[in-house]
Amino acid sequence: MQLNVTTDYGIRVLLALHQKKGIATADEISDMMGISYRYLIKVVSKLKKSGFINSISGPTGGYQLEVPISEITVGQVCSSMEQTMKINRCMEKEGECSRNAQIYCPVRKFYFDLQMHLEQHWFSISLQEILEKY
Repeated sequence: MQLNVTTDYGIRVLLALHQKKGIATADEISDMMGISYRYLIKVVSKLKKSGFINSISGPTGGYQLEVPISEITVGQVCSSMEQTMKINRCMEKEGECSRNAQIYCPVRKFYFDLQMHLEQHWFSISLQEILEKY
């Protein structure tokens, strides 16, 4: 399992905006984080849609945090950037199982347990904690 690069960049953009302590232009963020300008626009669009940041128009405009990083969890960023956070397709709502064994399959039960541990961890770690601990 691997998070997509958009998720990684989303976390990095939020941390960069926190460190900037104010408004940062797309060019500044792009330079700070080593993200191409075109890809950055895709990332900030998702972050804005999720309510983590807002944009300021005009010659002194740019992007700024809408929510403090102490209130944003890794899980929130992941769920706003990823199509799914499920580790296997049998964990999705549709519960696709080629054997029709959703109820008694030991592998699915293991995946479910693993999924629960991952989600508990992702949704308990704030971006502020990342800066403080790592």
